Amino acid sequence: MRGTFQGLISACLLICLFILLCGIGPCERGYFIRGTVDGDVCSDVTINLTGDITFSTTTSSDGSYFFRGVDNGTYTVSPSLSNYVFNPASKTFTISGDNETGVDFTCFNIRVWEFETGDQIWFSSPALANGHVYIGSRDGKVYCLDAVSGLKIWEHVFEYGMDSSPALSGEYVYVTCGGSGDLFCLNAETGEIIWVYDDANIESSPAISGGFVYAGGYGETKVYCLTADNGTEVWTYETGGVVQSTPVISDGYVYVGCWDHKVYCLNAATGEKVWEYETGEGVQASPTVSEGYVYVGSLDSKVYSLNAATGEKVWEYETGYSIGAAPVISGEYVYVGSGDNKMYCLNASTGGKVWEFATGNQIGSVSEISGGYVYVGSSDKKVYCLNADTGSKVWEYETGHAIACSTPAIWDGYVYVGSLDHKVYCLKAAGEDNGL
Repeated sequence: MRGTFQGLISACLLICLFILLCGIGPCERGYFIRGTVDGDVCSDVTINLTGDITFSTTTSSDGSYFFRGVDNGTYTVSPSLSNYVFNPASKTFTISGDNETGVDFTCFNIRVWEFETGDQIWFSSPALANGHVYIGSRDGKVYCLDAVSGLKIWEHVFEYGMDSSPALSGEYVYVTCGGSGDLFCLNAETGEIIWVYDDANIESSPAISGGFVYAGGYGETKVYCLTADNGTEVWTYETGGVVQSTPVISDGYVYVGCWDHKVYCLNAATGEKVWEYETGEGVQASPTVSEGYVYVGSLDSKVYSLNAATGEKVWEYETGYSIGAAPVISGEYVYVGSGDNKMYCLNASTGGKVWEFATGNQIGSVSEISGGYVYVGSSDKKVYCLNADTGSKVWEYETGHAIACSTPAIWDGYVYVGSLDHKVYCLKAAGEDNGL
């Protein structure tokens, strides 16, 4: 009897050992799902299983993963890893009397390079030309970087922090230094000063058109027009408030927003006012002009569509908070971010909402459209790539701090943006060339 009892114990121990070795629990009958992740990263990738059951696991060092005890049913497997994107993003299939193998994914690192400046990048947006990236930082410098490698080509040191977005024209880079109010023209290849206009207190980033530089002022609340070759003043126009909005030039007219709540249309050659339109609050954002209409956001939370010739309102759309970013037009749609944390797509003709996408914090960054995708930064630290038609998220990349007002720029399949973490980032744009 005693020997029989010991025999039973030994048998149970063998069964338990078999269960541990095989990894098969008493409730893990059914089928299995198996696959691998390869690419830039393969280990420690979270694999999520949803459907008739919900479970998650992580990939092993060789990128493999395994789900056991799966019953018949429809399931979706999706990998996830912060700041990486997967192709495909997920796979859906049905198990019916057999195992599911070959559920494989390729992992891509979104980031190409990063460059650290000496302070926050707040308002300055990257400008690209001839394989170079130009951007300002609050460390008082304007940087020229190699767009492919991120290596510094040159830097120019100013007296105050640099919030201006560089404007490029031919061999020259134009920037304003908000602390001094001066406007500078630099050699794009060397960073050397060509000329400086120091007879004003200029606040906005400059805009270049037809051999002239246009910018808005702070102390004297003016719009300025200078010659681009030597900085000679051509005309000024006195507004009723600070002009932080970068002027936009279209068909011989200058369109600009002002903190006096108004949008102005001026004659680009003479500076004479053609019309003005008053919104409910200050207009920090720059207007966008397309197909005879002016689109502009206001701190009164609204997006406006105005007739470019007359200034008459066509429509308005109210978001949930103030708008400090310029709208972007692509085809029949208007894209704009709001302080209510959301990105909006509106019908350009009617102002009707097509879709909205919620981020984790305010959006002060202007969006960029390229190849059917919308790129936008948020104060939740992230850059988002969205499908322009549906608003669905393609990927997100988290930086070390908020992306305040730096607008993503697209060049040759890459996305460039500045963050309050002091860094400039180069990320892979969505598209087949990058596998995204």
